[in-house]
Amino acid sequence: GGRAGPPAAPARWYWEESPARLAAHPVVKPPYWIPYDDAASARLEKAFVARQGKIQLTAAYEADVERMLQTNLRTGFSRKMLRDAPPVVPVARPASRDVEQGADRPSDIDADEPCMVLHVGSIVQIAREHDDGKWAFGSLMMPAAGAPTDTPPVGWSRDQGWFEMENTEVPSADQLAELQKALGGSGGASALDPPAYWDEVKDPLMAELFRLDPRDAKTRDEYNRVLNAFMLTLNRSNFRIYSIDRVQNVSLWQSYSVKKSQICAREEDESKALRKYVRCWLFHGCPGDIVPKILQQGFNRSFCGKNATFYGKGVYFARDAKYSTYPLYCRPDPQGVQSIFLVRAVVGQYCKGVKDALTPDIRDNAKNLLFDSTVDTEPGKEPSIYVTYHDAQAYPEYLIKFSQTNVPKAHPSAGEAPHRMYRHNILEAEGIE
Repeated sequence: GGRAGPPAAPARWYWEESPARLAAHPVVKPPYWIPYDDAASARLEKAFVARQGKIQLTAAYEADVERMLQTNLRTGFSRKMLRDAPPVVPVARPASRDVEQGADRPSDIDADEPCMVLHVGSIVQIAREHDDGKWAFGSLMMPAAGAPTDTPPVGWSRDQGWFEMENTEVPSADQLAELQKALGGSGGASALDPPAYWDEVKDPLMAELFRLDPRDAKTRDEYNRVLNAFMLTLNRSNFRIYSIDRVQNVSLWQSYSVKKSQICAREEDESKALRKYVRCWLFHGCPGDIVPKILQQGFNRSFCGKNATFYGKGVYFARDAKYSTYPLYCRPDPQGVQSIFLVRAVVGQYCKGVKDALTPDIRDNAKNLLFDSTVDTEPGKEPSIYVTYHDAQAYPEYLIKFSQTNVPKAHPSAGEAPHRMYRHNILEAEGIE
């Protein structure tokens, strides 16, 4: 199938030399950059694409391809590094050959929104189309048999992103049958249905917000259920709630539903699977400018995974709202208003996270299967932090706008025991899901 192609020309790597020593080098890239040899440059590029962080460049030097520093291991002295690559943004195409360069994507697409690696036979859910009618943003619903699972280059995603519409076609009857089978046989299509309490969806390609009103009999119970979950670990007297909105995004919901079905299929008892593998709800605080992106695209790691890497380089969710409401994660706007999502997440099987890891650890060596998520605790202890690595593992179900007083000065602690009233899946426990 199609794979992400390399830049039009290979990237070159350089290290910073002291001005007094520039004359000793036959090749200098102005003003003071000295090229690495081809072998070293190739190793640095490989580490950069894999987001590897630090590598041992030689016996004497270590290179950090994220901070762009070369460090002398004996003296501790560091020099800057430079990566020089053509500014090309390709898109993967399904093709008869292994690699094909796509067209440049529209210039008005934000730089932090990835392109999607397409594989022949995969089924993709379109979330929205670009105004030019040629590009679309979508999520992977069912991967093609044998599709690679390794981490793609920077700016690419296997789960979600932009792609050219001409590289897709309507799924065949056989492909739809396979999707239905993955969702649970002949009745599997119902697994894609939105919750019964959703309002009528006006546009399935757009995210819609529905305001919950505690004075309205239709939404009163829903409002209180969400509010109580949010306040479970908070001091109510310190918080002012401005709004609670239900998020209705059909495309994101269906992508999440497929992922949930695939993971929960490991258990014969559906109720047991919902309690074991699903968390409803976890919390994710974010700056206000990120909210529209999450509403439309979900929890994409390119803009949702920037605050922490201690338990892995994924998207972070907290069990307790007291953690996610901390201003470091939930930055107030100029008026002091903060934004937090209540999230349905299929966390699946998880392991203790490792700092800066790009994926969870292996859970089945024979089949080369990875854990679904990473957490902050050792096995047997209830996690307080979950990290997901597949964009479809989480759905932003509710958005709360609030402000707070008496903000804690100390960073909230992870690893605390859960509140005595905490439940993994509130909706399943109350017979709503």
